Amino acid sequence: MEDTVNFLIYYGPGEVTYDQYGGVDLGAFAYCTAPAIAPGRRNIGWVRDWLTGSFGMDRQSYDVVVQALEWNGVWQLKPINRTREWRQWFQDASTASGGQFILFVQFTNRDMAAALALSQLQVEEPQEIASLEVNEAVQTEEVGGASAGSELAAEYVDGQADGGEVRAELVQTMEIDDQAALAEGAKIEAAV
Repeated sequence: MEDTVNFLIYYGPGEVTYDQYGGVDLGAFAYCTAPAIAPGRRNIGWVRDWLTGSFGMDRQSYDVVVQALEWNGVWQLKPINRTREWRQWFQDASTASGGQFILFVQFTNRDMAAALALSQLQVEEPQEIASLEVNEAVQTEEVGGASAGSELAAEYVDGQADGGEVRAELVQTMEIDDQAALAEGAKIEAAV
């Protein structure tokens, strides 16, 4: 049987404060402990499902923001958005902090977040938005033997689907990769 790890999880709405040394102070937030089986082998989708389920939230209605507490001379919050970030933090916490696994999570209602995002858009002429091409080609211009378009692409193509991608194909490819990782996680879970 795999090792069960207990996490200390701070949660709730509010602003994170800092102590006199510049480290985070989560004392204003509620906390609980939650066990997880073999968390170091899990993907970020599983982590989000585990957290939303642990708090009785519906994953279809709520997004969860996951941040891990880590020691770098002061306590800092590290955003965890990708599987590799989760696994690296877990490995580091296993060795560097003596096995203390501390998370800070906040939930956002998807409907409210979408409504807020839409309310912040300033649209002057809706007809123009409908005519925009999603897959506009990146124009390139030779600058000193290098393509300025490739530099622009390198700025936007960082290997992470974070919603700001210029090309829809990248998002689709990354979503397929995420689905494959979820399937791998399901196989691991079934084996446990």
